[in-house]
Amino acid sequence: MRFNDSLTRALLALAATAALFAAPAFAPRAHAQEADKQGPPASKGEAELGEKINKAPDAAAKLALAEEFVKKYPKSAYRQRLADYVAGEIDTVADPAQKITLTEKYLAVFNAPAEAVLVTPGLVNLYVNANRLDDAFRVGGSWLATNPEEVQTRAQLAIVGINEAQRQNAKYAPQSIDFARQAVALLEGTKPASVDDARWGQLKTRWLPSLYQALGIVAYSQKNVAEARSHLDKAIALSTTDPMTYFILADMTDAEYADLAAKYKAMSPGAEQDAQLKLAMDKLDQAIDFYARAVALTEGRAEYAALRTHIMEPLTAYYKYRHNGSTDGLQQLIDKYKTAAKP
Repeated sequence: MRFNDSLTRALLALAATAALFAAPAFAPRAHAQEADKQGPPASKGEAELGEKINKAPDAAAKLALAEEFVKKYPKSAYRQRLADYVAGEIDTVADPAQKITLTEKYLAVFNAPAEAVLVTPGLVNLYVNANRLDDAFRVGGSWLATNPEEVQTRAQLAIVGINEAQRQNAKYAPQSIDFARQAVALLEGTKPASVDDARWGQLKTRWLPSLYQALGIVAYSQKNVAEARSHLDKAIALSTTDPMTYFILADMTDAEYADLAAKYKAMSPGAEQDAQLKLAMDKLDQAIDFYARAVALTEGRAEYAALRTHIMEPLTAYYKYRHNGSTDGLQQLIDKYKTAAKP
Protein backbone atom coordinates (compact mmCIF):
# COMPACT_ATOMS: atom_id res chain seq x y z
CA MET A 1 0.00 0.00 0.00
CA ARG A 2 1.22 3.48 -0.88
CA PHE A 3 -0.31 6.69 0.31
CA ASN A 4 -2.67 8.15 -2.22
CA ASP A 5 -2.00 11.81 -2.83
CA SER A 6 0.79 12.58 -5.29
CA LEU A 7 2.13 15.41 -3.15
CA THR A 8 2.17 13.10 -0.14
CA ARG A 9 4.18 10.51 -2.01
CA ALA A 10 6.67 13.12 -3.10
CA LEU A 11 7.14 14.27 0.50
CA LEU A 12 7.61 10.72 1.70
CA ALA A 13 10.11 9.99 -1.05
CA LEU A 14 12.05 13.09 -0.07
CA ALA A 15 11.96 12.10 3.60
CA ALA A 16 13.28 8.66 2.79
CA THR A 17 16.37 9.97 1.02
CA ALA A 18 17.97 11.73 3.98
CA ALA A 19 18.13 11.41 7.75
CA LEU A 20 15.54 13.59 9.43
CA PHE A 21 17.83 15.58 11.66
CA ALA A 22 21.11 15.19 9.80
CA ALA A 23 23.40 18.24 9.62
CA PRO A 24 22.94 20.99 8.70
CA ALA A 25 19.28 20.88 9.79
CA PHE A 26 20.25 21.34 13.42
CA ALA A 27 23.57 23.03 12.85
CA PRO A 28 24.75 25.45 15.56
CA ARG A 29 24.20 29.15 15.07
CA ALA A 30 27.81 29.58 13.92
CA HIS A 31 26.63 27.86 10.72
CA ALA A 32 23.43 29.87 10.43
CA GLN A 33 23.89 30.62 6.74
CA GLU A 34 24.07 26.92 5.97
CA ALA A 35 21.32 26.05 8.45
CA ASP A 36 18.87 28.49 6.86
CA LYS A 37 18.66 26.21 3.85
CA GLN A 38 16.94 23.61 6.02
CA GLY A 39 15.12 25.83 8.51
CA PRO A 40 15.93 27.63 11.74
CA PRO A 41 18.57 26.16 14.05
CA ALA A 42 17.26 23.52 16.40
CA SER A 43 17.52 23.74 20.14
CA LYS A 44 19.95 21.42 21.86
CA GLY A 45 17.06 19.30 23.14
CA GLU A 46 15.47 19.06 19.69
CA ALA A 47 18.78 18.09 18.12
CA GLU A 48 19.53 15.42 20.70
CA LEU A 49 16.07 13.87 20.52
CA GLY A 50 16.16 14.14 16.74
CA GLU A 51 19.39 12.17 16.68
CA LYS A 52 17.76 9.46 18.81
CA ILE A 53 14.90 9.28 16.32
CA ASN A 54 17.39 8.91 13.47
CA LYS A 55 19.10 6.01 15.22
CA ALA A 56 15.96 4.22 16.46
CA PRO A 57 15.89 0.68 15.03
CA ASP A 58 12.37 0.56 13.56
CA ALA A 59 9.18 2.49 12.87
CA ALA A 60 7.63 1.66 16.25
CA ALA A 61 10.65 2.98 18.14
CA LYS A 62 10.83 6.09 15.97
CA LEU A 63 7.15 6.78 16.53
CA ALA A 64 7.52 6.41 20.31
CA LEU A 65 10.36 8.92 20.31
CA ALA A 66 8.44 11.19 17.95
CA GLU A 67 5.58 11.24 20.45
CA GLU A 68 8.05 12.37 23.11
CA PHE A 69 9.35 15.05 20.74
CA VAL A 70 5.86 16.42 20.02
CA LYS A 71 4.98 16.52 23.71
CA LYS A 72 8.16 18.42 24.56
CA TYR A 73 8.21 20.68 21.49
CA PRO A 74 4.60 20.92 20.17
CA LYS A 75 5.36 24.11 18.25
CA SER A 76 8.73 23.03 16.90
CA ALA A 77 9.62 24.31 13.45
CA TYR A 78 10.61 20.72 12.68
CA ARG A 79 7.31 19.10 13.60
CA GLN A 80 6.07 18.78 10.00
CA ARG A 81 9.36 17.32 8.85
CA LEU A 82 9.16 14.84 11.70
CA ALA A 83 5.59 13.92 10.70
CA ASP A 84 6.72 13.38 7.09
CA TYR A 85 9.64 11.24 8.20
CA VAL A 86 7.70 9.02 10.59
CA ALA A 87 4.87 8.54 8.07
CA GLY A 88 7.45 7.31 5.57
CA GLU A 89 8.92 4.91 8.11
CA ILE A 90 5.49 3.47 8.94
CA ASP A 91 4.83 2.99 5.25
CA THR A 92 7.80 0.60 5.05
CA VAL A 93 6.26 -1.78 7.63
CA ALA A 94 5.34 -5.05 5.92
CA ASP A 95 2.84 -6.49 8.38
CA PRO A 96 -0.63 -4.95 7.74
CA ALA A 97 -1.85 -5.39 11.32
CA GLN A 98 1.24 -3.69 12.73
CA LYS A 99 0.95 -0.93 10.15
CA ILE A 100 -2.65 -0.29 11.20
CA THR A 101 -1.65 -0.09 14.87
CA LEU A 102 1.23 2.29 14.14
CA THR A 103 -0.88 4.47 11.86
CA GLU A 104 -3.63 4.77 14.46
CA LYS A 105 -1.02 5.83 17.03
CA TYR A 106 0.53 8.22 14.52
CA LEU A 107 -2.81 10.00 14.14
CA ALA A 108 -3.06 10.37 17.90
CA VAL A 109 0.36 12.03 17.92
CA PHE A 110 0.22 13.99 14.67
CA ASN A 111 -3.33 15.32 14.45
CA ALA A 112 -2.87 18.51 12.44
CA PRO A 113 -4.48 18.42 8.96
CA ALA A 114 -1.13 18.64 7.14
CA GLU A 115 0.07 15.67 9.20
CA ALA A 116 -3.05 13.52 9.00
CA VAL A 117 -3.11 13.82 5.20
CA LEU A 118 0.04 11.73 5.06
CA VAL A 119 -1.52 8.56 6.46
CA THR A 120 -5.32 8.72 6.62
CA PRO A 121 -6.06 7.57 3.04
CA GLY A 122 -3.59 4.74 3.56
CA LEU A 123 -5.25 3.75 6.83
CA VAL A 124 -8.64 3.56 5.11
CA ASN A 125 -7.09 1.30 2.49
CA LEU A 126 -5.59 -0.90 5.19
CA TYR A 127 -8.97 -1.20 6.91
CA VAL A 128 -10.59 -2.20 3.62
CA ASN A 129 -7.94 -4.84 2.94
CA ALA A 130 -8.40 -6.19 6.48
CA ASN A 131 -12.19 -6.28 5.95
CA ARG A 132 -12.63 -3.82 8.80
CA LEU A 133 -15.31 -1.96 6.90
CA ASP A 134 -16.91 -0.27 9.90
CA ASP A 135 -13.54 1.34 10.65
CA ALA A 136 -12.96 2.16 6.98
CA PHE A 137 -16.26 4.01 6.64
CA ARG A 138 -15.95 5.67 10.06
CA VAL A 139 -12.47 7.04 9.44
CA GLY A 140 -13.00 7.56 5.72
CA GLY A 141 -16.33 9.34 6.20
CA SER A 142 -14.84 11.82 8.67
CA TRP A 143 -11.80 12.31 6.46
CA LEU A 144 -13.80 12.97 3.30
CA ALA A 145 -16.12 15.41 5.08
CA THR A 146 -13.17 17.75 5.56
CA ASN A 147 -11.38 16.95 2.28
CA PRO A 148 -13.90 17.66 -0.48
CA GLU A 149 -11.39 17.25 -3.34
CA GLU A 150 -10.03 13.85 -2.24
CA VAL A 151 -11.00 11.44 -5.02
CA GLN A 152 -9.35 8.08 -4.51
CA THR A 153 -10.60 7.30 -0.99
CA ARG A 154 -14.07 8.49 -2.02
CA ALA A 155 -14.05 6.23 -5.08
CA GLN A 156 -12.64 3.27 -3.18
CA LEU A 157 -15.28 3.40 -0.45
CA ALA A 158 -18.00 3.86 -3.08
CA ILE A 159 -17.01 0.66 -4.86
CA VAL A 160 -16.54 -1.28 -1.62
CA GLY A 161 -19.92 -0.26 -0.24
CA ILE A 162 -21.83 -0.96 -3.45
CA ASN A 163 -20.13 -4.35 -3.78
CA GLU A 164 -21.25 -5.12 -0.23
CA ALA A 165 -24.80 -4.19 -1.18
CA GLN A 166 -24.62 -6.73 -4.01
CA ARG A 167 -23.74 -9.31 -1.35
CA GLN A 168 -26.96 -8.38 0.50
CA ASN A 169 -25.16 -6.14 3.01
CA ALA A 170 -26.77 -2.73 2.53
CA LYS A 171 -25.21 -1.18 5.63
CA TYR A 172 -22.94 1.14 3.66
CA ALA A 173 -25.10 1.59 0.57
CA PRO A 174 -26.47 5.14 1.09
CA GLN A 175 -23.05 6.51 2.01
CA SER A 176 -21.39 4.62 -0.86
CA ILE A 177 -23.84 5.88 -3.46
CA ASP A 178 -23.19 9.44 -2.31
CA PHE A 179 -19.44 8.84 -2.50
CA ALA A 180 -19.78 7.39 -6.02
CA ARG A 181 -21.71 10.39 -7.30
CA GLN A 182 -19.29 12.79 -5.65
CA ALA A 183 -16.28 10.98 -7.08
CA VAL A 184 -17.74 11.00 -10.60
CA ALA A 185 -18.49 14.71 -10.33
CA LEU A 186 -14.92 15.37 -9.20
CA LEU A 187 -13.31 13.23 -11.89
CA GLU A 188 -15.49 14.73 -14.63
CA GLY A 189 -14.81 18.22 -13.31
CA THR A 190 -11.77 20.48 -13.07
CA LYS A 191 -8.48 18.93 -12.03
CA PRO A 192 -7.42 20.10 -8.56
CA ALA A 193 -4.28 22.21 -8.54
CA SER A 194 -2.69 19.84 -6.00
CA VAL A 195 -2.76 16.88 -8.44
CA ASP A 196 -0.49 16.72 -11.48
CA ASP A 197 -1.77 15.84 -14.95
CA ALA A 198 -0.31 12.32 -15.00
CA ARG A 199 -1.81 11.43 -11.63
CA TRP A 200 -5.19 12.90 -12.61
CA GLY A 201 -5.20 10.81 -15.79
CA GLN A 202 -4.41 7.68 -13.76
CA LEU A 203 -7.25 8.39 -11.34
CA LYS A 204 -9.76 8.88 -14.15
CA THR A 205 -8.64 5.74 -15.97
CA ARG A 206 -8.70 3.62 -12.84
CA TRP A 207 -11.90 4.77 -11.19
CA LEU A 208 -14.39 6.22 -13.68
CA PRO A 209 -15.33 2.93 -15.42
CA SER A 210 -15.87 1.19 -12.06
CA LEU A 211 -17.83 4.11 -10.64
CA TYR A 212 -20.16 4.30 -13.65
CA GLN A 213 -20.62 0.54 -13.47
CA ALA A 214 -21.41 0.72 -9.75
CA LEU A 215 -23.95 3.48 -10.26
CA GLY A 216 -25.43 1.46 -13.12
CA ILE A 217 -25.83 -1.56 -10.87
CA VAL A 218 -27.53 0.58 -8.22
CA ALA A 219 -29.92 2.09 -10.77
CA TYR A 220 -30.71 -1.33 -12.23
CA SER A 221 -31.42 -2.78 -8.79
CA GLN A 222 -33.85 0.10 -8.31
CA LYS A 223 -35.47 -0.76 -11.66
CA ASN A 224 -34.37 2.54 -13.15
CA VAL A 225 -33.43 1.04 -16.50
CA ALA A 226 -32.81 4.30 -18.35
CA GLU A 227 -30.40 5.60 -15.72
CA ALA A 228 -28.71 2.20 -15.47
CA ARG A 229 -28.15 2.06 -19.23
CA SER A 230 -26.77 5.61 -19.25
CA HIS A 231 -24.20 4.80 -16.56
CA LEU A 232 -23.23 1.47 -18.10
CA ASP A 233 -22.88 2.97 -21.57
CA LYS A 234 -20.42 5.46 -20.07
CA ALA A 235 -18.47 2.61 -18.48
CA ILE A 236 -18.24 0.94 -21.90
CA ALA A 237 -17.15 4.18 -23.54
CA LEU A 238 -14.30 4.26 -21.03
CA SER A 239 -13.22 0.75 -22.11
CA THR A 240 -14.28 -1.13 -19.01
CA THR A 241 -12.89 -4.64 -18.73
CA ASP A 242 -15.42 -5.79 -16.14
CA PRO A 243 -17.73 -8.45 -17.61
CA MET A 244 -20.49 -7.47 -15.17
CA THR A 245 -21.08 -4.29 -17.16
CA TYR A 246 -21.85 -6.26 -20.31
CA PHE A 247 -23.79 -8.91 -18.41
CA ILE A 248 -26.16 -6.33 -16.93
CA LEU A 249 -26.60 -4.68 -20.33
CA ALA A 250 -27.31 -8.11 -21.81
CA ASP A 251 -29.84 -8.83 -19.08
CA MET A 252 -31.63 -5.50 -19.69
CA THR A 253 -31.58 -6.05 -23.43
CA ASP A 254 -32.85 -9.59 -22.96
CA ALA A 255 -35.82 -8.24 -20.97
CA GLU A 256 -36.54 -5.72 -23.73
CA TYR A 257 -36.43 -8.53 -26.29
CA ALA A 258 -38.93 -10.54 -24.22
CA ASP A 259 -41.34 -7.59 -24.19
CA LEU A 260 -41.04 -7.10 -27.95
CA ALA A 261 -41.51 -10.82 -28.58
CA ALA A 262 -44.63 -10.92 -26.39
CA LYS A 263 -46.12 -8.02 -28.33
CA TYR A 264 -45.27 -9.76 -31.61
CA LYS A 265 -47.08 -12.92 -30.53
CA ALA A 266 -50.17 -10.94 -29.58
CA MET A 267 -50.42 -9.23 -32.99
CA SER A 268 -52.33 -10.39 -36.04
CA PRO A 269 -50.35 -11.49 -39.11
CA GLY A 270 -49.39 -8.68 -41.44
CA ALA A 271 -46.92 -5.89 -42.08
CA GLU A 272 -47.09 -4.52 -38.53
CA GLN A 273 -46.36 -7.91 -37.04
CA ASP A 274 -43.45 -8.36 -39.46
CA ALA A 275 -42.03 -5.03 -38.37
CA GLN A 276 -42.47 -6.02 -34.74
CA LEU A 277 -40.63 -9.28 -35.39
CA LYS A 278 -37.70 -7.39 -36.86
CA LEU A 279 -37.54 -5.16 -33.80
CA ALA A 280 -37.54 -8.21 -31.56
CA MET A 281 -34.81 -10.00 -33.55
CA ASP A 282 -32.62 -6.89 -33.64
CA LYS A 283 -32.95 -6.62 -29.88
CA LEU A 284 -32.10 -10.31 -29.48
CA ASP A 285 -28.98 -9.85 -31.59
CA GLN A 286 -27.95 -6.98 -29.31
CA ALA A 287 -28.39 -9.26 -26.29
CA ILE A 288 -26.29 -11.96 -27.95
CA ASP A 289 -23.58 -9.40 -28.62
CA PHE A 290 -23.54 -8.21 -25.00
CA TYR A 291 -23.47 -11.78 -23.68
CA ALA A 292 -20.55 -12.63 -25.99
CA ARG A 293 -18.62 -9.57 -24.81
CA ALA A 294 -19.22 -10.55 -21.19
CA VAL A 295 -18.00 -14.12 -21.81
CA ALA A 296 -14.90 -12.80 -23.59
CA LEU A 297 -13.99 -10.69 -20.57
CA THR A 298 -14.26 -13.66 -18.19
CA GLU A 299 -11.53 -15.55 -20.04
CA GLY A 300 -8.79 -16.66 -17.64
CA ARG A 301 -10.34 -14.85 -14.65
CA ALA A 302 -11.16 -17.33 -11.92
CA GLU A 303 -13.26 -14.85 -9.99
CA TYR A 304 -15.74 -14.79 -12.89
CA ALA A 305 -15.94 -18.55 -13.48
CA ALA A 306 -19.48 -18.81 -12.09
CA LEU A 307 -20.62 -15.81 -14.11
CA ARG A 308 -19.17 -17.32 -17.28
CA THR A 309 -21.08 -20.56 -16.71
CA HIS A 310 -24.27 -18.61 -16.06
CA ILE A 311 -23.90 -16.51 -19.21
CA MET A 312 -23.05 -19.35 -21.58
CA GLU A 313 -26.51 -20.91 -21.23
CA PRO A 314 -28.58 -18.01 -22.64
CA LEU A 315 -25.82 -17.05 -25.07
CA THR A 316 -25.70 -20.56 -26.57
CA ALA A 317 -29.49 -20.92 -26.71
CA TYR A 318 -30.04 -17.54 -28.34
CA TYR A 319 -27.18 -17.97 -30.79
CA LYS A 320 -28.53 -21.36 -31.91
CA TYR A 321 -32.01 -19.85 -32.27
CA ARG A 322 -30.63 -17.18 -34.61
CA HIS A 323 -28.43 -19.61 -36.56
CA ASN A 324 -30.72 -22.51 -37.43
CA GLY A 325 -29.79 -24.58 -34.37
CA SER A 326 -26.04 -24.32 -34.97
CA THR A 327 -23.27 -22.87 -32.78
CA ASP A 328 -20.95 -22.45 -35.76
CA GLY A 329 -19.28 -19.05 -35.43
CA LEU A 330 -20.10 -18.58 -31.75
CA GLN A 331 -16.55 -19.13 -30.54
CA GLN A 332 -15.26 -16.82 -33.24
CA LEU A 333 -17.64 -14.12 -32.01
CA ILE A 334 -16.35 -14.53 -28.45
CA ASP A 335 -12.74 -14.56 -29.67
CA LYS A 336 -13.32 -11.34 -31.56
CA TYR A 337 -14.23 -9.60 -28.31
CA LYS A 338 -11.34 -11.19 -26.45
CA THR A 339 -9.00 -9.60 -28.96
CA ALA A 340 -10.77 -6.26 -28.72
CA ALA A 341 -10.51 -6.33 -24.91
CA LYS A 342 -6.72 -6.66 -24.91
CA PRO A 343 -4.85 -3.46 -23.97
